[in-house]
Amino acid sequence: MEVKEDHFVRVITALDSEHAVDVGRHLVNQFKPDDPGRIARANTIATYFGEAYRRTGKICFLDEATALSREALAASSISHPSRATLLSNLAGHLGRRYEKYKRMADLEEGLKLLLTAAQHDENAPHRDAVLNNLANKYVKLYDRTKATKHLHEAISIARELCNLASNDESREALYLNSLANWLRILFSESADEEDLVASIRTHEKALSKTSETNPYFPDLLHNLALSFSDLYSLTNNIECIDRAAQHSKEALKHCSSGNPHQADYRIALGNSFRLQYFFKGKQSDLDAAMAQFKSALGLVNTPIKSRILAGRYLALCELGASNWSAAYTVSAATLDLVPLLTAESFEISDKQHILSEITGLASDAAATALISKQNPFYAVRMLEMGRSVLLKSQQDLRSDLSKLEKKHSDLAEEYENLRDELRVPVKDNAGNSTTDEHDQEIRFQRQDTYQKFQRLLPIIRAQPGFEDFLQPLSEEQARQAAVNGPIVVLNASVYRYDAIIIETHRIRAVDLPGLDQSKTQEMIQKLATHLGEVLEWLWNIVAKPVLSALDLAQNVSDLSKAPHIWWIPTGAISRFPIHAAGCHAASSGQTVMDRAISSYSVSLTALLNSRSAKPPAHAPQSALLVSMRSTPMQSELPNAKAEIEQIEKFCNSASITCLQPTPEKQAILANLPACQIFHFAGHGLASKKDPLQSSLLLQDWQSDRLTVLDIIQTDLYASRPFLAFLSACGTGEVRDHSLLDENIHLISAFQSAGFRHAIGTLWRVDDEAGMEIADTVYKEMIDEKWSESSVCIGLHRAIKGMRDRWVNDRKESKTALRKISRRMDLSDDDDDDDDDDEETGALDYKALFWVPYVHFGV
Repeated sequence: MEVKEDHFVRVITALDSEHAVDVGRHLVNQFKPDDPGRIARANTIATYFGEAYRRTGKICFLDEATALSREALAASSISHPSRATLLSNLAGHLGRRYEKYKRMADLEEGLKLLLTAAQHDENAPHRDAVLNNLANKYVKLYDRTKATKHLHEAISIARELCNLASNDESREALYLNSLANWLRILFSESADEEDLVASIRTHEKALSKTSETNPYFPDLLHNLALSFSDLYSLTNNIECIDRAAQHSKEALKHCSSGNPHQADYRIALGNSFRLQYFFKGKQSDLDAAMAQFKSALGLVNTPIKSRILAGRYLALCELGASNWSAAYTVSAATLDLVPLLTAESFEISDKQHILSEITGLASDAAATALISKQNPFYAVRMLEMGRSVLLKSQQDLRSDLSKLEKKHSDLAEEYENLRDELRVPVKDNAGNSTTDEHDQEIRFQRQDTYQKFQRLLPIIRAQPGFEDFLQPLSEEQARQAAVNGPIVVLNASVYRYDAIIIETHRIRAVDLPGLDQSKTQEMIQKLATHLGEVLEWLWNIVAKPVLSALDLAQNVSDLSKAPHIWWIPTGAISRFPIHAAGCHAASSGQTVMDRAISSYSVSLTALLNSRSAKPPAHAPQSALLVSMRSTPMQSELPNAKAEIEQIEKFCNSASITCLQPTPEKQAILANLPACQIFHFAGHGLASKKDPLQSSLLLQDWQSDRLTVLDIIQTDLYASRPFLAFLSACGTGEVRDHSLLDENIHLISAFQSAGFRHAIGTLWRVDDEAGMEIADTVYKEMIDEKWSESSVCIGLHRAIKGMRDRWVNDRKESKTALRKISRRMDLSDDDDDDDDDDEETGALDYKALFWVPYVHFGV
């Protein structure tokens, strides 16, 4: 019995998910397992389910398409005449699943399948479909890695396909559309107008060969609209926007109501109206733009990422129209979508990639709350919901169940079992993917487990006393977090900059009008060359207004009585050493460190999580010490060995057992659970492209790095170790701008693993300074019997001592220089200005090795 595609798709889309799958399976089961026709039927029905998914966006159809396609491929022999097609079709379904979940494993498996298919038989039927899928995979790989070689590979294949299909207009149009899209992406890299013009011409050629009844016709119109929008950004010619709007309207006219791309069409049209409003000033254009964004935000069967983008544009329009309250409402609704964005992506690297696409969302939402005069706590809550999402998801899986176990042991046991299942790695201990079948089995299990996990949470929260279980922080909890000192959240948004001050009795916002994006970026560039200027700017623009609001105007000498501030910087502000802000050279006391002790946290939730365990009842029992004076392919660190030897002496004096295994990844990971102190002296590497791959460089780092991902996946919550001291370069640095909101670096990784305190650095440091700082910190901890405050006080004492010595040395140098100048009659005897030699001052600031050291913790 022949099964017609359109009829089948219409039937199953009208059924509920379970019955639709049953219909498909019934048609496949008409053939026995050993019947040769079963392979063709399973492949055909898989293709139809794939089309049903494309039309409706229902994930059950994509899951069934993938399962049937995989079944057909498994049943075929290597010499099967349709082998290449079967490989390509499964890769296509995996590609659509990658678009849904952003699982790198789907992309990698799909690419492997297509490379096999392309090599299978160069004369096989439908070879062009195989090559087209392969080109699409290369584009997705480019999107994930930003390696332009993958994009050029895709464009080369697309050109070949256009030539191969020149006698078949429908196929040629499909390949022309792909080529045009990729030329547009190439333009975003090259900024070459020729690439964009070529994209537009290719799109127009594709449209001329496509019937209006073709289901891909709306996509072609939408893609052409995007190219004209890009041309407007290049030429500022309003006619380009008019053309873009025209094509977007046509795309919406021809798309079905269940089309999962409808939100993208509406966003494109909304942007055209928005740009027309800026150009012409007509209120009707702004109203039309907002209507399109609002509609896209409310579409349920469409990608969450698109709905979030629509919400961001709508909030921007509401703010532009001075609709403050509406902007806040839209921002809150948009932020509520974030948990759905990563809900079904289980690998940490996949979650990170997804979250990189919404950077700044939480900060912008928090700014709308403050602009609309909402309770400042609402801004804090928004930041907690939309920042450090990845680390929070890991912490949720390690939540303390002791209270639940006492009251509801059955629920605690079920929660723990599901939690453990969600931790099962898809990769083996060496970081290699296991078999495809094993990967697939684990993913299906995880999907089922996740759904059970989500159903269990409301049951737990329904129990008396557990209403807040894994819920966002309440205002009372936020204020209670300030019991040991104020918490200052520095919010950086495209709309405004604010300091949100959390105290036990209130939460308030302090506007920072002197901050703006351009000046912030300028000062980031000066961190390496004019650090003194940056520190003074930070004092005047950020720290001084905050300390004034806290009434901290006096210098403190008794550190046991010094006020303690926890800083939570967001966005670009997280690159700055707020604790070191001040006019140090003037010896005026106008510095943060002269008035308060500073610590940092990636979020309020992370800070409370560090405090959730009871303080240690006794001194640390063991310390894992790692010295990397010599590291393969890295410069020598002559003081690293001496630093660890000094720490060993401190430990011996305190009866702490020292663990010093072979400095290799697996040995260090094996010993971490047994230590209360981890001290590393060596090289750190902050990855430019992937914060999860930032690493501590051990002896085997070239073949097996100890990465942030390794540390995050290490669960030390049973022991809650005391201190991770990372005496290495850039252990608190995030170099990928798109992931600043996630705060993924080596320091936060050790905190996420379970360490109560972590000391690290914001950028490159000097190993001699590191040895001196470590010496002071350990003396303080031993003298204060390992109290919680001894870590931050020890670090504060160390860097302030180095600062004071630097100021004194600088004064003595200036005095000596002035005396020599007077003898040579080169200066005015009455010139007593200590701040006149700007060049000398700039050179002095290059030696401020104490600045980048920071403390994260309780």
